[in-house]
Amino acid sequence: MTNLNEYIHESKKFELIRQSSDGTRERYVSQFLSDSADFLTVSTPRYNDKTCTLLKDEVVELYVYTPRGVYCLVCKVLKREGDTYKLSLPLKTRHSQRREFLRVKKNCRANVQVHKPNGTAVTISALTYDLGGGGMSILLDAPLGDYLKIKVQLLLDEQTIETLSELVHTKPVKTAEGTKYQAAFMFISISNKEIDAIVKECLLFQLQEKNKKLKI
Repeated sequence: MTNLNEYIHESKKFELIRQSSDGTRERYVSQFLSDSADFLTVSTPRYNDKTCTLLKDEVVELYVYTPRGVYCLVCKVLKREGDTYKLSLPLKTRHSQRREFLRVKKNCRANVQVHKPNGTAVTISALTYDLGGGGMSILLDAPLGDYLKIKVQLLLDEQTIETLSELVHTKPVKTAEGTKYQAAFMFISISNKEIDAIVKECLLFQLQEKNKKLKI
């Protein structure tokens, strides 16, 4: 349970993937509410304004983003209680090797629009601290605080990508300018074609960095 607790406490929000009746894989966002020795309690999964109804004994995958990488927890749905679900402890846990989770220390321009509960919205323009097909992180002067919705506009070298996102964790980091807060975001309305574009740019960046080192 030690590793499981680390995953949960590092990233309260996670991506839930289930298989629909027609065989397609559906992606949602949920949140860990509590864990015990017998089960996990999570919020009702949602995607944009759509909520997901999970079935008893259904097996789902929970992708948890942490500073050490992405982990997949395979769990069974035990029961629904109001707006929450009880899930079994993981039937198995693995480190995700999906290619879209490749992360590189690449600086891309990004605009993060944060919609607050009071109806206001603020746009943060920054360079990505790291980037991958599944998400990105940026450095902030202070944590974001409460929000209703986050939209990310990512300006790649060859195209601009816009996607709804979720904040999955925030941690303080030391920089030459003092303490900053690394905010990691998960892309939740991104297409496979857009993921491919980000992964391609990350791979090219890795190759360029490798070539620079070889020339030294």
